[in-house]
Amino acid sequence: LPNFGAQRRPAMADADTTPTGSRNRARDTVFQLQHASRHYIDQSVSYLLLGVILGALGFIIAVIPLMLRGFSGTIGTSKLENSFLPATVSELVSKWDSVEARIFFGFELLAAFCILLSWYPFKLRNAGCIPAEGGCYLPVGPCTCINLSWANARQFFPPVGLVLVACVPSVQENDWDCEKLVLVVVHCVSAMPMFMSFLFAEAHALSLYSFYCAVQSIQPGTFQYKLRYLTWHLAFWPYLLFCLIQVYDLFSSLHPYVKITSFVLEVDAGLAMLANHYVIWYFAPERNWNPTSSIEMQNVDAA
Repeated sequence: LPNFGAQRRPAMADADTTPTGSRNRARDTVFQLQHASRHYIDQSVSYLLLGVILGALGFIIAVIPLMLRGFSGTIGTSKLENSFLPATVSELVSKWDSVEARIFFGFELLAAFCILLSWYPFKLRNAGCIPAEGGCYLPVGPCTCINLSWANARQFFPPVGLVLVACVPSVQENDWDCEKLVLVVVHCVSAMPMFMSFLFAEAHALSLYSFYCAVQSIQPGTFQYKLRYLTWHLAFWPYLLFCLIQVYDLFSSLHPYVKITSFVLEVDAGLAMLANHYVIWYFAPERNWNPTSSIEMQNVDAA
């Protein structure tokens, strides 16, 4: 019988670490261990991009059935008063068995999971500060038992809020009762942290106003900073106006055109938030690592 055990596998010191050797050698244990750090970061880059694409498609495709109803005459200028015009995305997808709700649920749930799995606040160095490099923590008042870093807030609050928004749909106002009101409250409470935590965390990363970051992850004045600054404002101001309209809606009914404006503002805020994530992905140094980056990092650490 052939002696398969006679072949000695290369030790860590004997492994061929050249780019050519890596391409010609099978993916054995040594190869996997040497490139584990690169695989660890590559997952973050891929997951973040996939989450951005799925999230944007969820917002855009969910609006298409509403637009088709408008073009087909179901919603017309003379029928605005009697037509169903959602003032929020939540109202659009409030009916669980509707086309919009199913599309939004599928895309946004997958987008939230991908962003959550990416761990981009910790793995991509341009996302923001992290505790390992002396990053900042959220002020939680006199309680010192809770140490919540800005990186953790950015990692968990937006995607978890998006999961709850997709899985816990709202209810139209004319269908409210004591039980369904709990559903509405959970939906609204989930939507607020989803947007607000992103806006606050990004403001901290950019050191906007009072959200100063002691460990700068992005230099002011660079093209990346300008794009992230732009997408932050495109998310903040529309969302602020959207919230003001919703507060007004609590005391008075909205005109159909105001409903359309409110809906567009929320969609704009959501897409701007995803655009900000795309900018982070595009300018992440980890996205352009070469095949020998993990070996180069080991050499730098050893030096």
